[in-house]
Amino acid sequence: MRIKTNPISEVLGASRNARYRAIAEVKTLIHINGSEIKKYQRKDCEIHYLRMTFKEYFEEAGVKHYDYDFEEFQKFCIGRHHRIPELIEKYGNPFEVSPEQVNMFKMEKQSTELVRLSLSAAAGPFLGQEPLRKKFPINTTV
Repeated sequence: MRIKTNPISEVLGASRNARYRAIAEVKTLIHINGSEIKKYQRKDCEIHYLRMTFKEYFEEAGVKHYDYDFEEFQKFCIGRHHRIPELIEKYGNPFEVSPEQVNMFKMEKQSTELVRLSLSAAAGPFLGQEPLRKKFPINTTV
């Protein structure tokens, strides 16, 4: 396949993105722009394509990476990205989040309250100096 003269490069823009996507989408492709595709190149392109598809979905659906519906993502891929289910099976879901992590992300988002902490030396070379004052989010563990 040649990308430089291919209409796919006009649709996808930069030739690098078109190259990554072509290698990832066409499983049987062995040469691109006259060079052989190595095993590690294919893997890198497939992972890149997988992550870019997820990011495209997040932007279009207006959701965050930690709060999305995987079934909706699969519906999004139908007709657009036919290899995504295969690549998820092969490499795993790059944005798989456990329920505990979702709660953590939501707590961080909700917690805008800050606590001021004052640190002063009881002994040593910093004794008598002005206390060091720092602000931390309320859910910070000290």
